[in-house]
Amino acid sequence: LNRWILSVAIPALTLQYLTRLSLSPSHLLPIGVAWIVFGLGCLWVGLLAPRLGCDRATTGCLMLMAGLGNTSFVGFPLIHMLYGESGLQIAVLVDQPGTFLILGTLGLLVAASAGQAAEPLSPGMLARRVLGFPPFVAFLLAIGCQLLSWQPGGILAQVLSVLGASLAPLALLAVGLQLRLEPDPELLRPLLLGLSYKLLLAPLLIWSLYAGGLGLSGELLEVCVLEAAMGPMITAAIVAGNYQLAPRLATLMLAVGVPMSLLTVPLWHALLTRL
Repeated sequence: LNRWILSVAIPALTLQYLTRLSLSPSHLLPIGVAWIVFGLGCLWVGLLAPRLGCDRATTGCLMLMAGLGNTSFVGFPLIHMLYGESGLQIAVLVDQPGTFLILGTLGLLVAASAGQAAEPLSPGMLARRVLGFPPFVAFLLAIGCQLLSWQPGGILAQVLSVLGASLAPLALLAVGLQLRLEPDPELLRPLLLGLSYKLLLAPLLIWSLYAGGLGLSGELLEVCVLEAAMGPMITAAIVAGNYQLAPRLATLMLAVGVPMSLLTVPLWHALLTRL
């Protein structure tokens, strides 16, 4: 399921929607969401985790899991349900040049510095992982189509639509299959530290900065805030496991954080539509 979603469904959605989007300077704002959330998340964890007695590996795990959101597997279906095609176009900008690019660069650097893996990290490896990731390749192709003022049409558009439509049911099924609840009292404090940031503080910070600081409003603001409110990223948990960064904590954050986000994101949406 993960391979199909990452190699087919998300690239199809990216090509389908980004090629239709009229890019403007305001679209830098959704790209910035993931970078801001990750940067402030690392600061939050870096300041508070040592005070809770967290070791280096646990701190690295929290930086990944609190700083990187599930902006595609869960984010795309939720945003499409709430805002339709226009909202999904914004969500793709949060995910591809945002969440994924961070995971493939800064995220791997955090993992390598805090944990251990069989293969050492190198600039060449970083470049191969980023440029070889199908959704990011699709993002680059979509930008190329934008520059050439070309949109897929006819049979190609229909094929992309069918392939992209498979994302929502398969992504939610994939998330459900990967959730394993293994309660451990010792993990409660780091769990609360990570999820309090990911589900509550991160969207509040984006709302404060974008609405209060930049005067943003409407659908663009709402999608940015909701994407910031998504639960922890599944792929980040895989990276944490590969680098032996408290894998039980990473799994627990997924098992608790993703279902909770299915409740908290609609609450954020209800709040935003009333402000």
